[in-house]
Amino acid sequence: MYFTLLHTLKRLKLNILIGPKLGDFFHCLLVPKIFWELDKQKSNIFLCEKHDIFTNSLIKTYDELKPVVLKQEYVKNFKIHTNELIDLDISNFRKSNLLGKESWTKILKQMFFEFKKEIFNIKIIDWKKDSFYKDFVILNRSMIRQTTRGNSIFKKIIDSKKCLFIYSYHEYGQFLYKDSIKSLKCSSIDQMLTVINSCKMFFGNLSSPLAMAHCLNVNRLCELAYPDAPQYMKEISNYDRISWFTEDSGYMSNLHKDFLKEIQEV
Repeated sequence: MYFTLLHTLKRLKLNILIGPKLGDFFHCLLVPKIFWELDKQKSNIFLCEKHDIFTNSLIKTYDELKPVVLKQEYVKNFKIHTNELIDLDISNFRKSNLLGKESWTKILKQMFFEFKKEIFNIKIIDWKKDSFYKDFVILNRSMIRQTTRGNSIFKKIIDSKKCLFIYSYHEYGQFLYKDSIKSLKCSSIDQMLTVINSCKMFFGNLSSPLAMAHCLNVNRLCELAYPDAPQYMKEISNYDRISWFTEDSGYMSNLHKDFLKEIQEV
């Protein structure tokens, strides 16, 4: 990892507030991860429902996230926020003038750090793997923020690769090609992270499973729709594992050759 950052806070305890949505929460873990990479400073993470709410209740989301968050080496404690003093409110990323214009990494770095160099190939979440899924292309597609062009790309991948569609709610029932692909309903965030972290490639659109794939830094193909597309389109921190398309664009990729070949085949 190559970066130079001057962090604005140096404390024995760093209290960080993060809120919804679930995908945003995972992206925002970049900030405590960087503090850890700088000088092994651990953070206390507090969960809230500021600005928005979780699809599940706050308590249920906290219970599912707890084993994942506490497993990360950069986290000291993880709690629901009550009245604790907060040093960094990362939910304020919504106030950034770069939102909808730049990548997640650049948005968060601009708000909370001073820096000279880019962050490369950072893995925000470390998690377990299950070898059963190592040869699968894992799919997920939310009904919102789809592209018409994505329909044919999903179909080509399903027809040519060993695929599995994962979901938590009703995505599979609404998936255009549900009769052509096997599915797995994930009962927890833990399970979904394990499947995604274990796969050959992840393919999805703008929803929390794609955020998980991004934070795990797995090979991933992103179906992007505006206004949120630039947050992945302009991401260079993981440039060797990410490819994307929009309604109007072709594949934009700097992927490793082996993975690029896999993409080009479809």
